[in-house]
Amino acid sequence: DLELTTGADWVTRRLALTSTGDGWMKSLVLERDVAGRWIGSRTVDGTEPSAVEASVPAGTVEAAAIAADVLDVDVQWSPLTNLMPVRRLGLDRAGSTGTFTMAWVSVPSLAVTLDEQHYTLLGGESGDVCVRFESADGFFTAVIRCDADGVALDYPGIARRVL
Repeated sequence: DLELTTGADWVTRRLALTSTGDGWMKSLVLERDVAGRWIGSRTVDGTEPSAVEASVPAGTVEAAAIAADVLDVDVQWSPLTNLMPVRRLGLDRAGSTGTFTMAWVSVPSLAVTLDEQHYTLLGGESGDVCVRFESADGFFTAVIRCDADGVALDYPGIARRVL
């Protein structure tokens, strides 16, 4: 389960995420306080499988270690969390680029790492917008087709909107 709150400026204010499996559940809440500092809380119920523990990426951080200039979260396998940087770049400005450091959340472990990501608005057709997404390490690149609001329609290998 994912709950995401942003401000009118498309900056993440709060993420509440729950991961569940047979006999276990864990949750993570990340929030920005009024000064922009990140605070977080975690809960765990039951015993998570060893495969979940083994999926925790290297370099994890706690909420207090996330710098105030990190404006957003990016949840693994969720096209929704690419929306905020895309909206801040301006959907009508083909060629706009931006590099953002994200609080990246691994699923199902809900471990947090810092991840630099680069976005380029490619323009669009028929009201759709295309965005090139690149991880800073070059590990992952995709062209995401979005609707006129910046919500992903087709994110190859991740998601496709079904109407």
